[in-house]
Amino acid sequence: MPRHLIRPKFFLRKRISGCIVVVFRFHGTTWILLRQRCASGGTANLALEHDSMPVGIVVRKTPGATRWAQWCWKVVGVLPGVGAASWQVLRCEGEAIEYHAATLPLELWSSDTEGYQAMLVTEVPSLTVILHEDLTPDAPMPWVPALVTASAYETQDYADAEGYLIELVPMPPLVLGWVRGFVEEHHVEKPFIKRKRDRQRVDLHEDGRGDARVRQAADVYRAPHPERSSPPSGIVVEVVK
Repeated sequence: MPRHLIRPKFFLRKRISGCIVVVFRFHGTTWILLRQRCASGGTANLALEHDSMPVGIVVRKTPGATRWAQWCWKVVGVLPGVGAASWQVLRCEGEAIEYHAATLPLELWSSDTEGYQAMLVTEVPSLTVILHEDLTPDAPMPWVPALVTASAYETQDYADAEGYLIELVPMPPLVLGWVRGFVEEHHVEKPFIKRKRDRQRVDLHEDGRGDARVRQAADVYRAPHPERSSPPSGIVVEVVK
């Protein structure tokens, strides 16, 4: 990386699978740097492969089934390779309306291939589309498309979050082949390392055994002696019944 790259116009820092991804943008050129912590405590630069595909998000709006929800919103599909859009109407069937809500980048990183592989081995390989609530006053739509991912691990990160609409959409054949090819090219199987148990003995001390006021270690259930358990002189203890 050039030494004159001191103050880039765009800077992104993201942690992926224990690594730190740093993205610099300078005069139209993007530099990607992956840093990983070494055993010595420092960091080492690693090569990071990245690919991206624009994906359109299709959202269907239908009348709600209860009086508490006027409308029901559901992500029903994706459109690979389409241009930008903002809640463009695609189809109307009675009161049901399908929108091209937005176009988001589906990004693949070589450091996250394990998550993609976990999604590919499922019965129906899917993309996860995440929408968050639009809290802007007088917003035309209640949801904002935020993320599309092929990683099962990233999907799990959002599973318990509130204020999100999370939908699994089957991968189109074009996207499925693209993701599978990326994983086959860049996935590196990591060997399983069994953690060793420390050999420190824990049966040599009995801290906290029984009542601390009982000096006899052999009889831990013995009640404290009345003289030892009485309050110090000069202190009046009032018993409230």
